[in-house]
Amino acid sequence: MNLPPPQVFVSATTSDLGTCRQIIKEALLTLGCTPVEQTNFPPDAGTVREMLQKKIAACQAVIHVVGEVYGAEPKQQSVGEPRRSYTQMEYDIAYELGKDVYLFICGKGFDYDEYPSEGEEAQRLQQNHRNSIRNGDHLYNLVASREELKFKVSTLQIRTHQLSKALEATQKERDEALSRIQQTTDYQDLKEKVEIAKRNVAKLPGDPDFAKELQCARENLENFTQGILKLAEEIKKIPLNSARGIKARAYFDKGDYQAARDALDDKEMAEEKQALLRDRVLRQKKEAEAQARENDLATDYILKARLTAVDYQLGDQRIPQTRQSFEEALELARTPDHLFGYAYFLQQHNQFSDSEKLYREALKAYRDLAQANSTDYQSHVARTLNNLGMLVSEDSRRRNEAERFYQEALNTYRELVKANPAVYLPDVATTLNNLGVLVADDSGRRDQAETLYQEALTIQRELAQGSPVEYRSDVAATLNNLGVLVKADSGRRDEAEELYQEALTIRRELAQTNPAVYLPDVAMTLNNLGLLVADDSYRRHEAEKLYQEALTIRRELVQANPAVYRPDVANTLNNLGVLVKADSDRRDEAEELYLEALTIRRELSEVNPTVYQPDVAMTLYNLGLLIAENSHRRNDAEKLYQEALTIRRELAQANPAMYRPDVANTLNNLGVLVKADSGRRDEVEELYLEALTIRRELAQANPVVYQPDVAMTLYNLGLLIAQDSIATMKRKNSTRML
Repeated sequence: MNLPPPQVFVSATTSDLGTCRQIIKEALLTLGCTPVEQTNFPPDAGTVREMLQKKIAACQAVIHVVGEVYGAEPKQQSVGEPRRSYTQMEYDIAYELGKDVYLFICGKGFDYDEYPSEGEEAQRLQQNHRNSIRNGDHLYNLVASREELKFKVSTLQIRTHQLSKALEATQKERDEALSRIQQTTDYQDLKEKVEIAKRNVAKLPGDPDFAKELQCARENLENFTQGILKLAEEIKKIPLNSARGIKARAYFDKGDYQAARDALDDKEMAEEKQALLRDRVLRQKKEAEAQARENDLATDYILKARLTAVDYQLGDQRIPQTRQSFEEALELARTPDHLFGYAYFLQQHNQFSDSEKLYREALKAYRDLAQANSTDYQSHVARTLNNLGMLVSEDSRRRNEAERFYQEALNTYRELVKANPAVYLPDVATTLNNLGVLVADDSGRRDQAETLYQEALTIQRELAQGSPVEYRSDVAATLNNLGVLVKADSGRRDEAEELYQEALTIRRELAQTNPAVYLPDVAMTLNNLGLLVADDSYRRHEAEKLYQEALTIRRELVQANPAVYRPDVANTLNNLGVLVKADSDRRDEAEELYLEALTIRRELSEVNPTVYQPDVAMTLYNLGLLIAENSHRRNDAEKLYQEALTIRRELAQANPAMYRPDVANTLNNLGVLVKADSGRRDEVEELYLEALTIRRELAQANPVVYQPDVAMTLYNLGLLIAQDSIATMKRKNSTRML
């Protein structure tokens, strides 16, 4: 039996791998295979798929080479189909048809044909295709050159022999099946009709009706034969498990096709179908009832979680037990609302990593829901984006990412407010305020931050006129943030104090009726006002009162909820230490304040370094300033500065805009400290020069803020150099005296 050689479909993009396609075809011909490829495609996607399916179905194997080029794609995609190039479509079809597929991925430095550049989207789609193959379960060969590709294709000789054997076995099986079909009654009846038609045509060769009858009889016989052959292949793949189906297949294999049809009794199957449909309705009802019970129980767990969250008698067990209840709820019903509530709780308790994972899962779920129902779920998308922005902004290295979250949330709320301002204006104001806080950290964008705050404040003041109980706290929050911003401009200190005082007045009034909610805000504004007043040396006593009141409140809060309020205690301790340090008689007291703040911040940093390392560096730096004034403790001071500098250098690598000023400050003060050791003069100059370089660069972008720092370092460097001149003069005078 002379069989045709195995056919192997060659799948590769033409523009970058045209030469490789030719190499593969030549290698296949050497192996005794017939290469098959498709280079021209019609414009209709449906036609392409059908055509490729026919070509690949006729082949025994497929070679798929993956390069960097996406290649041509159908102009029209079928509904619901992802974007696929023709070459990627060939890959999909090969696996759908169960063909042997030999995968080759072109590695780094592969010598492609020269090809025109593609758009970013096409490059992304091709890269996704490469990644899916590399990360999938299918074996593949990584080739670095055309020569290696040719060699590896040539090594398929053993497999080619197997293909030939498989093709031979398939052909033999097909011949045997055809022989069985020809012995069946159905085949003989159709063949008899062909013979009758032939005789009629022979009698009247010019009669068109007889000629048509013969053609129809032949087509029926051929279609029947091919149909049975195809059905035989398909039946092998059908998992027939019922006694009825097994019986029908047995009749089919014997060639008794009518008996096979009769075995699939319509009446019997209809009765069984009705019974199964009734069972389905009952199952669906039971599933719906079970789902409802699960949802109810999940809601109970959520309630338990919220109740546990405010049970401060539990001490260290409050957060773990609250988490456990949330986890139980999610196991029953992992809804986006439950995910969001759990994430919000974790965010409030500084467990940012787990919180972010839950927020992201909730965001994806809300986005999917919003695609089908934008009106109901876009606000949930925006709310989750806003909270993600708040969470991510805690990591100074991710400020750009946080800003994208806020901007998308703000854009979404602005769209929602067009249709329903009464509901969504407060959300617009909140997101403006949060974005302002983020932008304000960049000293070069303070004007932009102020614009955001002012827009938020305008909205909130209008809302508070109609509903003061609900919105006065928002007014106070934005006043406080605006005060922090304005304070940075030494010419606007009075304005900053007015903002703080108004915020403090509102928050004290709110705390009288609801201290649990608003006392933390009172402490925040007291702390900020203390920072402002402390800059006036004549008002230090007033500043200390503000700090002490804030510290008292925060110490009380931390007893009930240390996870939330310990960072605030450390903040006020640090600020109070800065203030007390100015009184030379209270240096020991200042050191105690710094050390307590440092202890808290180190512990917090162990759990969440990205958030609290900057605070550790700040307190180290402040403690170094204090200790450096004691000439007997310069070594201790230097260790503190060096640790602060190491942290700040690392932070500045990720976020130079925020932390380079701190690096320069630490370098400058370390230089002042080291300068006391005459043997380290060159080291001092290096410290000053590095600080000066940073400060000059900062001053170019923001001279109002950083020119004074440039002047300070120039002055320190000048003093150092002047001492060199004085030392030289002394040596000269000493020489004359001798």
